Amino acid sequence: MPVKGATLDINTLSFYANDEWAVNDHLSLNLGIRAETVNSDATGGIVGVDTSAVVPRLAVAFDPLGDGRYTLQATYSHYAGKYSESQFANNTNVGNPNSLQAIYTGPDGQGLDFAPGFDSANYATIAGDFPIQNVFFDDNLKSPRTKEVTLSAGGALGSRGYAKVTYINRRATNFVEAFVTLDGGSTTITGDSGEAFGTFSNIT
Repeated sequence: MPVKGATLDINTLSFYANDEWAVNDHLSLNLGIRAETVNSDATGGIVGVDTSAVVPRLAVAFDPLGDGRYTLQATYSHYAGKYSESQFANNTNVGNPNSLQAIYTGPDGQGLDFAPGFDSANYATIAGDFPIQNVFFDDNLKSPRTKEVTLSAGGALGSRGYAKVTYINRRATNFVEAFVTLDGGSTTITGDSGEAFGTFSNIT
């Protein structure tokens, strides 16, 4: 059953600083840094994420002749991913109603008036997903991080053309994934009025 009116707020506070230095006619440098704090709050006092990140942006450009005809460039950057509601709401009832999965084990029959089909005693529960009770986030959960290095070389082609070659190496880590393992344990699920739904594996 869904939880009516369930809400989720993900708040991000960011600061960014950037500066560029023209050292001389041949060399220029760029330094940027971004810092952010992220926290979320959902119906029921559920905290999905409470974290921070600092990501740098560095760049250097070298002009061997000092006249702009040829340039060599290099950058090194970090990027913090978006805190998507589709992932960071998984331990809340926002868009994730409590659910039970069961298989019918009762007598054969069919039709809209087949009474055993409406009797819960004729079903065997095989799985349950109760986000607030058996879905857990790691305390150090963060959005994915991307580290990028680029190397570029460019030069003038006559009086009207310009060519540039760029190498990019990009590596992403800290993907947000869900696991059901033996080490994750299980939880006995109870309803608001105390009814027992069963014991189900934890999702972490």
